[in-house]
Amino acid sequence: KHGDLLHTYQREHPAVTTTWLGALGVITAMPDYPDKAPGYFDAMREDWGIWVRANTDVEPIAMLAWGRIYTVFVISLVLALAFFPLRRLFGTAAAVVANLFVAWSPMAIAFSRQVQPDGLHAMFMYAALVFFLGWLYAGLRWRDLIASGILMGLGWLTKTPVLFLAPIGGILIAIEWWRRREGEANGPLVRQLLGSYVLWGVIASATFFLLWPALWIDPIGIFVRMYSEMTEYIGGHSNPNFFMGQILHDPGPLFYPVAYYFRTTPGALVGIIAMIVALWKRRPPLATSTETRAGWGLLMFAVLFALFMTAPAKKFDRYLMPTFLVLDVVAGLGWTAIALWAYRAVAARTQSAWQPLAAGFGAAILGVVLLHGVLNVPYYPYYLTYYNPLAGGPHQAERDMFVGWGEGLEEAGHWLDQQPDAAKKRAVGWYAMGPLSYFFHGDAVGVISGSRMPWLDVDYVVTYINQVQRDIPTKEAVDFFARQTPVFTSTLNGLDMAKVYDMRAITAQLYEDVAAPQDVPAGIQWPPMTLTALRTLPSAQVGSVLPVELAWDGPFDGTRRLSLRLIAEDGTLVAQVDDGLEALNKIKMFVPPDAAPGPYGLHLMVYNSDTLDPIPTADGQQIVEVATVQVGGGEEGK
Repeated sequence: KHGDLLHTYQREHPAVTTTWLGALGVITAMPDYPDKAPGYFDAMREDWGIWVRANTDVEPIAMLAWGRIYTVFVISLVLALAFFPLRRLFGTAAAVVANLFVAWSPMAIAFSRQVQPDGLHAMFMYAALVFFLGWLYAGLRWRDLIASGILMGLGWLTKTPVLFLAPIGGILIAIEWWRRREGEANGPLVRQLLGSYVLWGVIASATFFLLWPALWIDPIGIFVRMYSEMTEYIGGHSNPNFFMGQILHDPGPLFYPVAYYFRTTPGALVGIIAMIVALWKRRPPLATSTETRAGWGLLMFAVLFALFMTAPAKKFDRYLMPTFLVLDVVAGLGWTAIALWAYRAVAARTQSAWQPLAAGFGAAILGVVLLHGVLNVPYYPYYLTYYNPLAGGPHQAERDMFVGWGEGLEEAGHWLDQQPDAAKKRAVGWYAMGPLSYFFHGDAVGVISGSRMPWLDVDYVVTYINQVQRDIPTKEAVDFFARQTPVFTSTLNGLDMAKVYDMRAITAQLYEDVAAPQDVPAGIQWPPMTLTALRTLPSAQVGSVLPVELAWDGPFDGTRRLSLRLIAEDGTLVAQVDDGLEALNKIKMFVPPDAAPGPYGLHLMVYNSDTLDPIPTADGQQIVEVATVQVGGGEEGK
């Protein structure tokens, strides 16, 4: 609509297909969005959801819901297409079981519902692989190679790890050439395989270029940005990771094997073992040369992709999605092998009249495969809270793995939205933009790892499970809330996902435990007002309340307010309370638990309540240090 093609580049992972589906969701929920929207939104600087709520009658969550519907549709379509090369490679029964194993995988279900690249790129990569295997091992049909190239190009448009499919394809072609080199004329065979490999890459590249408008404008600049940003991206986590009870920036080489074990199902593990045995012994559906080569190709891809993804420091379980899908196919083939073995074993020992019993026995074994999908049911609709029961389930995962993708924050948002004057409240939370703000119509403010929590003028704090795991924003802040009682807890499948804390109530409770304030010299004038008395404490502990009482003389006409601020020697503002000027202002100033111990200045400013302009003192100062407070760590702050 706006012709801003260069901004179809968003990040180092192109996510072009993701933005297509997200845009379809936006336009479906709000058909006139292209006419009303002011142009490009920078997600790092602007909250698009705030603009939507302020300028339309559509909720952002409705747009997201439509985007998810389109994403599920596309992923389902690609999964259905993958059935055809699987059928040519392994037969109809094996292809059905294998594709069902993929469709019922907890990870596949969870990420197929997300408007983000991982589920989409994994499905494109999986489908491109099986079409490629169908081409290589089942007749070298051009249609399979073309389909694989297009799907690989769509995968590149979605997320860059799909690039790994190109070298893996090259390895598979080299192995196939080595196997066939003595049975065919070497020159024509090399030309055929190499030429097809080049054509495969050309088709993928053409798809990539033709469907990404940013490349039409500045292809070199886009690739330079991608390389630069990707180098930084894979270098480590911007926020720390959590693995085996430790906070890490690189979980190391054991991460993906452990992550796979936690995220897969018992049925998949049994099926993988059965497939390897069947492959080794050449049992159906892995008995013929085509079947065994395709089976080894699937296993090789799963292992090589996992090794490729182990090299970067940045690791998440979802980055292994292509391996999950391929190993689900492997598991499906393994269960098909078990069923065929059972059928033949029973059939060989029964009379012909009992042959239907043998067929029924084999079908019953395949019916056990349903358990692979049934495991998802208790976790509906929060499929990402599923963890393998053999690994200890969700409770063990909380101790060993990064847990939570925003699930439960919608319940916290709903609770906040039901509080009095909710639209005027301020809540600080992890994943504030989206999971919380879509359901809470007040001011949702995020936190940054390694930075102090934004404590100023906060009504509620919402902590999240993986935030607590990783001590975000600081260990001191997390430990402080661990000692408090939440007013609301969102519990899903036995996990406390999100907790809401009432900061006003916490401050009031802490205020009851503080000593009486002491007199401090006063007498400062803000004509016609005079600060006649000031009482506070000379010291305070982090995570406590500093009481401040200010007595005033002068006319109280409602046009003046005070701003009391606790400022460190380096100028860091750690606490601030604004209040209307009265004869006696009693201030409860919360000293944050992540404030650095040391001397602080208590600064006072008076300002006009209408214009917000500072009112100077009699000697012309806009803000005055009225007391010094020594802030200590103490037992409460440790």
